[in-house]
Amino acid sequence: MTVDSFTVWGDLSPLSAMQSTNGGKMSYEMHTDAGHGWLKVERIELVKLGIEAKISAYSYVNGPWAYLEEDCDLGTFARAKGWTANANNGVTVINDGDRSDIREYSCYGHDMDDFIFAKLSK
Repeated sequence: MTVDSFTVWGDLSPLSAMQSTNGGKMSYEMHTDAGHGWLKVERIELVKLGIEAKISAYSYVNGPWAYLEEDCDLGTFARAKGWTANANNGVTVINDGDRSDIREYSCYGHDMDDFIFAKLSK
């Protein structure tokens, strides 16, 4: 696993130039492999943003983490956060090699209802 630069990302490229409009710095990991990329976020953050139902099955989940695919779901998240493409935000880009283990995780949506209920009942 190595850290690389990331230069192309959906309608808000480059990812390395994203920052919250409220000036707060993010601390997210962008995982990439030879064919795709995913932003690692806490699943409960999707609930708090009200976008959990807007994330596609092209994203993945593993425990408390969602891995948002770069082509659509990452853009949904970025818009919900109010990110702009103006400044460095400190996203760590991690190259997972030819094929990321993320591809073996469960597709997003399989257990979201149980997850949301468990988190919100605490």
